[in-house]
Amino acid sequence: PSIQLVNISHMDTRVRCFCRTCQSFAEKHEAESACDIDFINEVAGALKKEFPNVFFVTLAYTYTEKPPVGMTVADNVFVQMCDTTSSVTVPVTAPENHFFANSLRGWSKITKNLFVWDYWVTYNFNNGAVARDLPCATVENVQKDLLFFREQNVQCFFSEQEFACGTSDAY
Repeated sequence: PSIQLVNISHMDTRVRCFCRTCQSFAEKHEAESACDIDFINEVAGALKKEFPNVFFVTLAYTYTEKPPVGMTVADNVFVQMCDTTSSVTVPVTAPENHFFANSLRGWSKITKNLFVWDYWVTYNFNNGAVARDLPCATVENVQKDLLFFREQNVQCFFSEQEFACGTSDAY
């Protein structure tokens, strides 16, 4: 009875289903996230009456960052957006970070429950190594990013920082 958030998300990988049904559904909605949103909406809808105070959380992460077209997210679902494409050397609203900024804008149009997991570390998701631009001052972008998140009606925010690995300037 005390649980208020239940996470139902894909794994922290880029592994996904390539069956004809899933790929057709993703193509119809112009995003790989469509299959995940369809699934979590179904689960959240089936459990809403029994658990009216529970929110279901799903990731918009790696291959599901882009929001689906022609769908909405159930009102008891939180979309937790994680930026795996942007350069941390500039704010998320900078032109080179257009994919994440546009994705966040898109999600904000189809859900009232947005959660941002922001990386205040300088990972390079393309090759799994520490970003090529170290050292860099990411802390200078924080205010602009937080204001943008607020403009997009982000309801929850979490920042990942890791002191031990030396990939963050926000100690």
